[in-house]
Amino acid sequence: MGMCAAHTRRLIEDIGDGHIVTTVMRQAVLGALQHLGGDDPPGACPACEAVSVAAGRAAQVVADGLTDPGHARLYNEHTGLCLPHVALATRTSKPAELELLVRRLIESLRAADGQLLIETVGGVDRDAPRRRARRGALPASPSAQTTVAELWERLAVDSCPVCLSAGSIERDYVRWFVERSRERDTSIRNDPGELCARHLHDVALADPGVAADAAQRQRAARRGELARLLDALSEPAPTGRQERRVWAGKLEHARAQFTGEHYCSACHARSEIERSQLALVAAALALRPVHERYVDSHGLCARHALKLRHAGDALPVLSHARARLGVLGWELHETARKYAWACRHEVPGPERDAWVRAMAQIDGGVFEGGPAPRQVP
Repeated sequence: MGMCAAHTRRLIEDIGDGHIVTTVMRQAVLGALQHLGGDDPPGACPACEAVSVAAGRAAQVVADGLTDPGHARLYNEHTGLCLPHVALATRTSKPAELELLVRRLIESLRAADGQLLIETVGGVDRDAPRRRARRGALPASPSAQTTVAELWERLAVDSCPVCLSAGSIERDYVRWFVERSRERDTSIRNDPGELCARHLHDVALADPGVAADAAQRQRAARRGELARLLDALSEPAPTGRQERRVWAGKLEHARAQFTGEHYCSACHARSEIERSQLALVAAALALRPVHERYVDSHGLCARHALKLRHAGDALPVLSHARARLGVLGWELHETARKYAWACRHEVPGPERDAWVRAMAQIDGGVFEGGPAPRQVP
């Protein structure tokens, strides 16, 4: 079903219209149709997998180089790997090299401040400005008097209603978080969990100072986890079989604490609204007026339609998604046909932007829930 939302946005920015993106989206539409008609879950984003493999190899090169005393000294004088890449290095690094990585990260977290602290904690996020731009273009949240009327308004927008709700809640959450943080609202500090790297960068674009303050919570939590991991790494490996098993278990537990997922209140807000709005769509389709409006609307994107695949009342949703993707598949084929030399005399028709509409039909998160733009730079 193509790439993830972030890498699809990158595809738009780097490639744009043309033969390449048309070919990519033709294959993505075919994949979406196959998944909507079967039981297999979609595969992982190939670009994410490539980045993960490349980053893992690079982190391993750094870790392996630390066996050289000269390299180790230079690394200690450097800012070192950011937190996400040290976490990645824990998968394959040997205890001695990992100990050096952890010591350097603890020191970097202690000394970093401002934007450097944000990047040490959350790495670099080049997709954050794209997300902000897409969310800024979203329509205002519905203000109708009833639940069904609010859904009615969302169905009037040419986008997935669940993605639209999710994008709107993330936009509103970032605004709320920044405003409350500026007011020193104690509920922010008492809120469980922390902002994940993605949402930390979203907040940083709105207010770098607020984001730097929010990163303090990650710094405190990660330094505690890193200290426990360092203790486990510093402990000499015992020789006895039973003792070595206990030592390995302690080390693995410390690794898991550091690399495990941590609760993010912004992610929770998004997942809750997605679950809620998906259930609302499924329930409201039993109402004839809503059903008729849904049939004439964009409907759920393929990724959200798949979440209703095994629901008892999912047939209208799946049929609608397959029909829209089928037409988009024809449009993409027509676009490719007109690229051919023998058809160069034909004037491009409304199918010429099918590639960008297909992105939204497969995953409305590409445009943060908004409609696919008809004019893409």
